[in-house]
Amino acid sequence: MAINLLKANDMKVDVNVFCKLQNLRLLQLNHVKLGGGCEYLLRKLTWLCWHGFPLSFIPDGLYGENLVAIDMRHSNLRQVKNSKFLWKLKFLNLSHSHNLSRTPDFSRLPHLEKLKLKDCRSLVEVHHSIGYLDSLVLVNFKDCKQLMRLPGSFWKSKSIEILYLSGCLKFDELPEDLGDLESLTILHADDTAIRQVPSTIVKLKNLKDLSLCGCKGSTSATFPSRLMSWFLPRKSPNPTNLLPPSFHGLNRLTSLLLSDCNLSDDALPRDLGSLPSLTKLELDRNSFQSLPAGLSSLLRLTSLRLDDNTRLQTIPDLPRNLNVLHALNCTSLERLPDISLASRIRLLYIANCPKLIEAPGLDKSKSITDIDMEGCFSISNTLKNSMHKGCISGLLLPGNEIPALFNYKNEGASILFKLPKFNGRNLKGMNVCIVCSSHLEKKQTKSITIKLTNHTKGFTKDCRKVAVNLVKSCEDYLYQGHISNKSFQLDSEDEVELIVDCGNTMTVKKNGVYLVYEQDEARLKAKRGLDNDDGEGSSCDNLSQAKRLRFETSQQSVEENMDVA
Repeated sequence: MAINLLKANDMKVDVNVFCKLQNLRLLQLNHVKLGGGCEYLLRKLTWLCWHGFPLSFIPDGLYGENLVAIDMRHSNLRQVKNSKFLWKLKFLNLSHSHNLSRTPDFSRLPHLEKLKLKDCRSLVEVHHSIGYLDSLVLVNFKDCKQLMRLPGSFWKSKSIEILYLSGCLKFDELPEDLGDLESLTILHADDTAIRQVPSTIVKLKNLKDLSLCGCKGSTSATFPSRLMSWFLPRKSPNPTNLLPPSFHGLNRLTSLLLSDCNLSDDALPRDLGSLPSLTKLELDRNSFQSLPAGLSSLLRLTSLRLDDNTRLQTIPDLPRNLNVLHALNCTSLERLPDISLASRIRLLYIANCPKLIEAPGLDKSKSITDIDMEGCFSISNTLKNSMHKGCISGLLLPGNEIPALFNYKNEGASILFKLPKFNGRNLKGMNVCIVCSSHLEKKQTKSITIKLTNHTKGFTKDCRKVAVNLVKSCEDYLYQGHISNKSFQLDSEDEVELIVDCGNTMTVKKNGVYLVYEQDEARLKAKRGLDNDDGEGSSCDNLSQAKRLRFETSQQSVEENMDVA
């Protein structure tokens, strides 16, 4: 039986009214104030949820011997002194209790499995008994802004699998004993004051997910050098010693997030390529000029993010199984590696790299479906034309003219044309190119919709909306998408009209259509050294596939959104 009084503001309840409910197991009393005593309350209760618990302490009468879960998020608790042993308690959630300064004595909660104290802003002390909980697997101290350290006993735990410390702004040390957390699989310590990760981290053989974003680490600058930096132009940030010299041994690590860590070339472990299970690597907003050469050895890596590395000049050879490369706003980047060697790459986001000159192999890649090169003003016209001819689902380039190779051109957002006689050729689809300008002051994602009308056959169809990232608003740019004929079955001499809708934040100045025949594509692939097609080809549905994938992978986990962790 469950009684749920949700958001009953200022309601007072005499909790003794529940004492006669002998079979009550689950009770939820969110934002309810106590009235009356609570002696001998709810002996058989197994789950107590009381969000906004009004008292500064928990009366003994609420500690039922059969309790398995206590959820008192957003409470007014200042302390939790439990005089009873809660042998069956496995779940304790006191998150967002802003007045709580100390944890309970965990020796009276011997079988606790999950402890959640997220956003307990006044928490300064964790009881040393936490290290002796043999069943504890999850600990969440995220956004406990006053917490500086954990007791030494904590780091001896053999059971803890998940540890969240992100947002603990004063937490400044991971001890050498970190390597003793033999069951640890997830460690998130973003935006903490951690100065250095101990070399013993490589002993964590089960670690799968490591995130240290925003940890600036310690610097090697001496006082004189810091003093001189006040008077001399600063060429680069002081190098950090955040990371250990080697990652060798972290064989199960799948996700490594090190964005905004002020990492220089020397701060990156040279054996970064020795992580055999790594699938996701994020290194946004750092200070290195190059990456370790062994990057290509990461055979399971599918996603690499290098956004906003303004000192980065070159990128080494990419792993062959890479799917997504982000290198937005790398303003010093001059050359990409041979893209064709990454035989499974589909999404390439390198917008606002004004010094980028070379992108070898890009015109030979048979897997890429989406390219964003807005703001890459130095790339050659030869490379641009090669990309315009291919069946790339989404292509964003600087420019204000429809390329000459496009068969049909018009001013504005619409175009009406009559298809030629095919003369035995099979129409695979159409490349649609538009010249746009935006009225945006900052980077945003906007949608482009294309409507096709076949006046000969009398039907109109909409393509799906395409999500486009706009980095700058001061330049015209070209967007190209591919429309597959599978969806429209256009025949020779059909009269066709296309209308492009970019909403009220973008203006379509020009548009053009380039007809792609199966025979022409085969010749183009032969010229590129390719001997087969890459599947079913692109369609209007494919236009949004790449962006949808990126949104899904960057989405926060359900656990964080629902405050489960």
